[in-house]
Amino acid sequence: MTGVFALGGIKSIQYLLGAVESSLFHWAISLGYLGNAVTAISYFRILGGESKRALAYSIGNEATREAIVSFSIAIDTQGWLIFGATGIFLAIINGFAWQLRSWPRWISGLGLIMAVFSGVAWLGLLTNQSSLINFAAGVGGIVLGPIWWGGIGITVYALRTK
Repeated sequence: MTGVFALGGIKSIQYLLGAVESSLFHWAISLGYLGNAVTAISYFRILGGESKRALAYSIGNEATREAIVSFSIAIDTQGWLIFGATGIFLAIINGFAWQLRSWPRWISGLGLIMAVFSGVAWLGLLTNQSSLINFAAGVGGIVLGPIWWGGIGITVYALRTK
């Protein structure tokens, strides 16, 4: 659900950062939309298809099993968009936020750390190191992600209720 919720949150991030007139900023926002949309679609496909694949694999013959193993339900099997684009998005927007003081520095710092973890998870996918992927995605996405998004949400709420 992170991808779905992030798609809704990117507009608030633009609101917090104000009128940044930089092509790098606008490119980063586009990468954020792209990376989070691919994340959402990929995981919805996996949720809808993995149980069917497992059943077909368990009852299928050798040729069926080989075909299933060779095909991936995920759209972005190497993580270029899920981790790469999202990590670049996080690095750039948190860099701008740090520089412009658009939100508290602890949020920017946490976002930059999340960008590093995205890069580490992407590197883990490219090198087929599942322990690296699990660690980076777990710490960056499961632990730090909700704290960062919560900080963004509280900041948006505080600004809009003034």
